[in-house]
Amino acid sequence: MYCMNWQKYISFKRSRQTKSAIGLNGDYRTALDSDFGRVVFCSAMRRMHDKTQVFPLTSGDKVHTRLTHSLEVMSIAKSLAINLCRNEKFVNRYGKQYSCDLERQIISILTTVALIHDIGNPPFGHHGETTIQVFFKKYFASNPSLDLTENQKYDFTEFDGNAEGLRILSKTQYLGDTDGLNLTYATLGAYMKYPNIQRKKVDDYVGNKKHGVFHSEIQLFNNIVDSCSLRIGNKIKRHPLTFLLEAADTISYLVMDLEDGIATEKKSFTQVLNNINAYIYKHIDKTNEVLNLSRDIYNPFTENFYVEKLIQMQESTNNAKKIVNFRVALINYFMKLVISNFIDNLEKIDNGRYNYELLYDDPLQIAKLLGDFERKNVFNLYHIVSAELTGEAVIEGILNIVIPKVIGYKSAKDDNRIFEFLPYNMIQLIHQECGLYDPEKNEEFIYQMEHIPTYWRLRLVVDWIAGMTDKYAVEVYQRLSGMRLN
Repeated sequence: MYCMNWQKYISFKRSRQTKSAIGLNGDYRTALDSDFGRVVFCSAMRRMHDKTQVFPLTSGDKVHTRLTHSLEVMSIAKSLAINLCRNEKFVNRYGKQYSCDLERQIISILTTVALIHDIGNPPFGHHGETTIQVFFKKYFASNPSLDLTENQKYDFTEFDGNAEGLRILSKTQYLGDTDGLNLTYATLGAYMKYPNIQRKKVDDYVGNKKHGVFHSEIQLFNNIVDSCSLRIGNKIKRHPLTFLLEAADTISYLVMDLEDGIATEKKSFTQVLNNINAYIYKHIDKTNEVLNLSRDIYNPFTENFYVEKLIQMQESTNNAKKIVNFRVALINYFMKLVISNFIDNLEKIDNGRYNYELLYDDPLQIAKLLGDFERKNVFNLYHIVSAELTGEAVIEGILNIVIPKVIGYKSAKDDNRIFEFLPYNMIQLIHQECGLYDPEKNEEFIYQMEHIPTYWRLRLVVDWIAGMTDKYAVEVYQRLSGMRLN
């Protein structure tokens, strides 16, 4: 019975060590509890209330924002932590007392990383990410003489919200130093979904599928990796809790994106559920031929409910109640699968050899089928596509206006009005990262943009855009382009 050493992954170290002993000055929170408080009160978290989940530029409470989505992921992540540490197999491996002690630590880490897991997403969601990537691929092709290494270019041509999130948490929440929120390495380690600094994306390991860390955070990345024991020879593995974070995120968006689609299209729940059931049966019959299972067994909802029976029982129940019952049953189904896969694969996870997303390590592939259904029936709705095109025009428009002015700035004689749009604290941060400003010397901050290297000028602009809400991005674009005067 394999037992993973959890304590090597739970590092209380920070970039800047603080006095965080329990009971000090009447504060009985642990370092992990402190991380949660730091996140909740930061401005980047507040901005998530107006960032796209699926439906951009919406108002009201019918659909989800990044903030409401993150709160739901946090709830699922906490449930996963509790169910893991109280699972009979888990308790038998670690004992009741250790499992109980571990439960609080895992809950603290998972609730925090669940809340921040999307904090780096730019306005207009994943479509915003793609827009930034495409812009810089074209820009670098048109400007081959820029003073940038290929690794530095990769940060922009493969821009990723996860990597930007690490930068937001560790740098851009500027409080006079370059440590940002100064979270524990345990929290930052669990946050890093793609601990990948290679200039390539590969499928040999689940943690290498995206460009997960920018050039600007390499030193921090190495500190996290070493403090949380994530290095195995030349390979970097995921923090074990990242697998549970990823599962909580996927469960949430699979279930709630479907609800958003129902809410906006005003279709009956029974109609949508029948369509899902037919879609899954159509695809899962192929799996049945391999597994030789009866329909009652392989129906994706057998453990908790049977679709047709659920509909029959709820003929007199209102639409909202049906949706809630469906959500609860589907989440329970997925959570059992996740906990079982996690415990059964502890050794592979610990050794960096587990190459699946827990929710998709399923012979029935229910998560994949539900995701395919949503892509065909929810994400291609006219108003989503229309809003995405608006987002593309806004982000590309801002970049087209700002980048040439920032890159072309040579001296104080040049037009510097564009810097009035850029946040003062971000400009200070960039100066400090480039060694041009040291607040500890009590020096007056003086703009020295002419001495800022090209990479950091681009970093400044992209950090600024990534931190915008959807509506603020629209406003900035209108002001920059002259469509709005006040």
